[in-house]
Amino acid sequence: MTNVPNIYPSVSITAPLEASVIGKGELISVSASATDTDGLIAALYLLADGTPVDTFSLAVPVATINHSFSWICKGVDATQVAVVALDNRGGTDTSMVTIQVTDPNPTNITFVSPAVNSNINFNLYDIVINAIDDDEGILSATFYINGVSIGASMYDGDSRYSTQYLPIAPGPIQVTVVVTNGAGLTVTQSLPLLTVSNAIPVCSISLPVTPFVLPITHDTTFVAQCSDPDGTITSVSFYLNGSSTPILTDNTPTDGFTFTYQATAVGSFALAARATDNRGAQSTLNSVSFTVAVPSASAYVLESVKSFCSSAGIFCLPVVATTPISNILGFDIDILYDNTKVTQPDSSLRMKI
Repeated sequence: MTNVPNIYPSVSITAPLEASVIGKGELISVSASATDTDGLIAALYLLADGTPVDTFSLAVPVATINHSFSWICKGVDATQVAVVALDNRGGTDTSMVTIQVTDPNPTNITFVSPAVNSNINFNLYDIVINAIDDDEGILSATFYINGVSIGASMYDGDSRYSTQYLPIAPGPIQVTVVVTNGAGLTVTQSLPLLTVSNAIPVCSISLPVTPFVLPITHDTTFVAQCSDPDGTITSVSFYLNGSSTPILTDNTPTDGFTFTYQATAVGSFALAARATDNRGAQSTLNSVSFTVAVPSASAYVLESVKSFCSSAGIFCLPVVATTPISNILGFDIDILYDNTKVTQPDSSLRMKI
């Protein structure tokens, strides 16, 4: 007996044509013509992107057949449609066309925040999108920063999905979201590049309140009010009269930032404060101007010591200003007494203010 080689069948897709545009969900006919010159066609198979979709088996194989499959387009973008012909001796032939499947109701993604060209600092940010797919629905949304997933989002209702992100380093970042619809298809959308930068702290001298005049030799505490939008203040430096070298740097944020200045010379002065944050950024210099002068007269004088308080032996000292003054920084009380006429068990004078 002689073994005769099998001549494979021949199959050709007649519809749809190459590069045809088909709407997603549309029912179409995939038509093919198959023939076998030395045998019979036993079956035809329909595949979409390599996945079997339908089979037509002939109860009675024939040498030539024209057949149409009905198929609902489920994918999007380029889809490869193939028909495979099988003959009665196991030989096969394949015909393929690539069609373009479009979605009449595509997944729509809109970034709510951050906005394009936003200033991104080292704060915790909400990343929010609106995602809508009218015919398939939305299954999930996953966010990425520079291609690295920061986790699946939370559904906030009303087609809104969100997550939070805390920047860890300065520089450009790419915010991307991948949305999966109910059919398992994904849509990717990105914001234009955003730049993470360290926010500059702000700092000013809040006390004493200007304008004010300091008496010479008087100790005055200056208080700096400083804040950082995306970090913490680690130190505040104080500069006198425009010097580039600080007269003092306060590195103790737990008790506030202060500088105690003793006026040793009369004249006009300026004191500036500059804050440094935990990433090294510094605020601009903000200064206050003040005058140091020799007091022309006593600011206060005792009016009377004849008005006694409720307990015997305790006297009240009403104090009145000799001239109108404001912005009191503090006060000193000097008491002169004749120790031959004041008797205390511990030889001291007690005073209650």
